[in-house]
Amino acid sequence: MRINSADLMKTLPTASPSSAAAVKAITGATNATPIVITATAHGLPEGSIVLFASVGGMTQINGKYACVGVIDANSFYAYGIDSTEYSTYTSSGTATTKRGALGNWK
Repeated sequence: MRINSADLMKTLPTASPSSAAAVKAITGATNATPIVITATAHGLPEGSIVLFASVGGMTQINGKYACVGVIDANSFYAYGIDSTEYSTYTSSGTATTKRGALGNWK
């Protein structure tokens, strides 16, 4: 049986009945595994799924999904992304939450 990724996303649990997508501004990203993202006062819960877009310099991250591992109020791990070979982050970008959290994917 083939699993369609669009169908899979429909089955993900939502964080709350009104869980709308949240767009977080990125102000930094490391060349590491896992990558560390800086986003001031991000407010993301552990296990959130985010989609990256419009990241300057480190364009290889754009269009990729990752699972959030909270470090502190201003930074998080993006599990599932090894950015050690990516270009250096230069500016901007967003991390947009997707439906709910799936737990900790360390």
